Amino acid sequence: KKTYVVVDFDPNLVRELVTRQIPVLYGDVSDDNFLDEIHAHKSSLIISTIPDIVVSTSILSYLKTKKYNGISVVSTHSQEEAEMCYALGASFVIVPDILTGNKFSEMLKKSHVHKRSWNNLKKKF
Repeated sequence: KKTYVVVDFDPNLVRELVTRQIPVLYGDVSDDNFLDEIHAHKSSLIISTIPDIVVSTSILSYLKTKKYNGISVVSTHSQEEAEMCYALGASFVIVPDILTGNKFSEMLKKSHVHKRSWNNLKKKF
């Protein structure tokens, strides 16, 4: 029941989400100007399911420069990339080979939007 917005770079998916009345914006999350426009640094939770280290580190670097205090969850392809993201301040990193979407969804429901919960969860992985 929280306010949210989906951001995607695929115009077809954006049209589909609009049709389904899901709040969506078309944009590139690896673009600092776009992140500024949508005030990403003011959100309490950011989740990127794009398993691309360039995108993940770009988002995290942007958030770091804004002294972001919320929860940031990004995706990568490997444990090594995950470690890079943690070094940039990620609250949690999804590595698809290790963590399935269903399991992550379950964790999200249990952890809510409390940074301490995510820090404790991070220690388990």
